[in-house]
Amino acid sequence: AARKLTIPVLALGGAQSIGPGVAACMRQVAEQVEEGIVPDSGHWLTEEQPEEVASRLLAFIATIGLRRADQS
Repeated sequence: AARKLTIPVLALGGAQSIGPGVAACMRQVAEQVEEGIVPDSGHWLTEEQPEEVASRLLAFIATIGLRRADQS
């Protein structure tokens, strides 16, 4: 891509899988990457740790809303 994404990106990786590699890959294409490693999970995060993933998604979405409110 000619330009990186400027929107916030949540990059979650499983602790027993690629872990921080997800965020490393996303930083190549996005400027605002929030990294997270989900414990006790491998490749299938949403199946192995659904509550943890849902919690992190909700928290990430909430921070995006807060950032938008601050910019208004």
